[in-house]
Amino acid sequence: MRAGTTKAEARDLVIRAVVGRAQQISLEQVRVPATAADPNLIALDDALSALQQFDPRKAKALELRFFGGLSVGEAAEVLKVSPITIIRD
Repeated sequence: MRAGTTKAEARDLVIRAVVGRAQQISLEQVRVPATAADPNLIALDDALSALQQFDPRKAKALELRFFGGLSVGEAAEVLKVSPITIIRD
């Protein structure tokens, strides 16, 4: 650390240096090798598709919470419903 540099300033310098070297790519650029179809994943996809047909909001809430990693409050905000609705769904 340079003389006169605080720990917070030093941390910010390191973060900027690391982020500056990071390369952003889109998910479309990522290639995942094909593997044998997992029966559980196929069943999960079928169940989500059926839920989408039955109740699109519930399907979206499920995707946001479990696949998107959003909290109850965040999912409620995205779907413009109350948190209790997300919990109930």
